[in-house]
Amino acid sequence: TVESGYGVGVRIELPEGYYAGARLPVSYFVPAFCIGGAALVLVLILLAASGKRRAEVETVEFGPPEGMNSADVGYIIDGETDNRDVVSLLIFWADKGFLEIHQPDEKNMTFKKLQDLPQDANDYEKILFGKMFVLSDSIDIKDMRYEFADTINSAKKRIKAKYNTAQNRVYTKKSVAFRYVSTLLAAVPIAAVAAVAAYLDSMELFAAIIMGGVFMGLIGWLGALLISDSVSKRKSDKKSARAGKMAGGILILAGLAAASCLLFSTYLGWWIAVPAAAALVMALLSGLMPRRTEQGAQWAGRILGLKRFIETAEADRIKMMVKNDPASFYHILPYAYVLGVTDARAKRFESNA
Repeated sequence: TVESGYGVGVRIELPEGYYAGARLPVSYFVPAFCIGGAALVLVLILLAASGKRRAEVETVEFGPPEGMNSADVGYIIDGETDNRDVVSLLIFWADKGFLEIHQPDEKNMTFKKLQDLPQDANDYEKILFGKMFVLSDSIDIKDMRYEFADTINSAKKRIKAKYNTAQNRVYTKKSVAFRYVSTLLAAVPIAAVAAVAAYLDSMELFAAIIMGGVFMGLIGWLGALLISDSVSKRKSDKKSARAGKMAGGILILAGLAAASCLLFSTYLGWWIAVPAAAALVMALLSGLMPRRTEQGAQWAGRILGLKRFIETAEADRIKMMVKNDPASFYHILPYAYVLGVTDARAKRFESNA
């Protein structure tokens, strides 16, 4: 019986050559590399199975497609809806004469109702507009800050539902599903290697699952999602936003590889860059995976034509537009906002008006 605080040492003499042919630590990672390679192959298969990419023929446009508000345009350009799309409706309504926007100072803004929305307005417009003016015909932005989160989320869901029908679908359901599956698969190479390293270090299966499957896998998926989002929204986000997402995603993947080396330096070496690179490639491919429907491609071509006009309109043409219709800037502003080119539009009009 060994009492608490005591230990037993055992000395065993082994025959010469006993360790000949012993496995190197790197050999334990062969299954992890196979799993990561299989994930990469599967992503390539999903990319091929997504279908043919329809050309988004950019047309010459001087305004938004008929019947579309800024929230519609924001969803169609990238197949996703965010807070920016919903907030743009405030500018859209002001331009249409449904409300006035007053800004007495930089920190305060007031919205004053002028008239009700028309009966044919979208349900998500009615939800947001009704919530704003349920108590009075005027509301300060500070009063909206904490009370409108649920309303905005509801509006976002309704916008998505509007374009989740057969006649309005922007992207094919199959390709969108493949994209999200691919972002999950992008985390597999690093997660598999980290799981094996954790198991060799602790000889505990639970520790390997937590470290690789949960911790590294979850963070790796977040990094892949940022990279994928940067690629998929390359036509709607500002360049700075796209660069930030891409840099953030790459830093996360590189950080996971570096952290794995530090935690398990006995087993991991420079070759950890291989699964990290595979994860980066899969994340990039996932962002290219969504395929537009025929209707979605036509809409996108017109919206891209509008974006091109906003970005590259000649100074003389802008002067003429402002001279003939001083409010023309505000007709385009909500659409420029959701397309990520508000600054360019504002600077051009400010310098030529």
